[in-house]
Amino acid sequence: MDSFKDDLQIKADFLIDLAKRDFEEYKVEVDKLSPEEKEFFINHIQDDYEEISSDGTIKTKFKLHDGNFVEGVLIPKDKRMTACISSQVGCSLSCSFCATGTLGLTRNLTASEIYR
Repeated sequence: MDSFKDDLQIKADFLIDLAKRDFEEYKVEVDKLSPEEKEFFINHIQDDYEEISSDGTIKTKFKLHDGNFVEGVLIPKDKRMTACISSQVGCSLSCSFCATGTLGLTRNLTASEIYR
């Protein structure tokens, strides 16, 4: 049990240390992070384009830190909203109705990219 607590403390210390730095340092140090640390690293994501359709659907294109793009869609229905959230850059399914599928699969998003 102590190793579990120690592991959590190491991750918490890592996140606190990152929060104390400015964003320019993040860019420099991201290549030095372990695969586990990269899952906790919060990359800069920019809203690139937003489109609102007549039914209230909101589609937003996001530019990721590595120059790739993903989309998110909010779809209103009665008294609720459905969120379509990307978990990958591109897609391997190649569905005929989906433009993303024509791009092929580039990579999976990290947990922090999905959360953003």
